[in-house]
Amino acid sequence: MIDIRLAFRTLAKTPFVTAVVIASPALGIGANSAIFSLFDQIVLRPLPVPEPGQLVNFAAPGPQQGSNSRNQAGRCDEPRRQSRQIGRSPVVSPPPNTAGT
Repeated sequence: MIDIRLAFRTLAKTPFVTAVVIASPALGIGANSAIFSLFDQIVLRPLPVPEPGQLVNFAAPGPQQGSNSRNQAGRCDEPRRQSRQIGRSPVVSPPPNTAGT
């Protein structure tokens, strides 16, 4: 009990150190919670669509057939020709590129 009183007395004598001691874990816990919330929303939760397995990404359809390179984009009409249910699948478009404006 004496140690606790000594600790509180020491913290009362140095208010700046006390503020740093209290603010450091508070900021750490807050940052950790914010990052986990973003990670949970983006990665862990399923997509809010009825059948997420049928989503098609038209922005980056993948490498061309027969190509060894992973950097060559394929044709955007490939998924349309391969799928008969493309009209019933939800379409998600990437946001417009506003980096240059």
